[in-house]
Amino acid sequence: MVQNKDDAMLGRELEKLGVAPGSAMAIRAVAALFPTQSFVNAFECKLGLEPAARLAYAYLTSFGQMGDLRISEVSRSVTVSGIVGSGILRLNPTALEITLVTIESGDTRISIRGAAKEGLIPQRSAEKAVFRAQQHIQHNS
Repeated sequence: MVQNKDDAMLGRELEKLGVAPGSAMAIRAVAALFPTQSFVNAFECKLGLEPAARLAYAYLTSFGQMGDLRISEVSRSVTVSGIVGSGILRLNPTALEITLVTIESGDTRISIRGAAKEGLIPQRSAEKAVFRAQQHIQHNS
């Protein structure tokens, strides 16, 4: 079975949460029945890379579970990823990947990608999670 980029991101972040032995396979089997919906949005922030990255990190640690923090000195970028609750009552786990890159003006370009499984009733979990993260960063910058 070939996984697309969003399925891989969602699976990777969910596995980091840790599950009981033997249940990971069952979770993957059930998750394979439902489509992965993704949403991406990008915007610019007047903050430099480091303070903007701190806001992204704070959002994921405050409203979800932090997964990874990757820093690239070469491309002057930071990527943070994790899982947040979204959808109805925020019960749908949604993987977020927030990539921050310094642009020429010294500001930061932020791209937020969300991925979530959607059942029979579309909740737009990925879209809601992306916009909540964006609002948090913009409001606090």
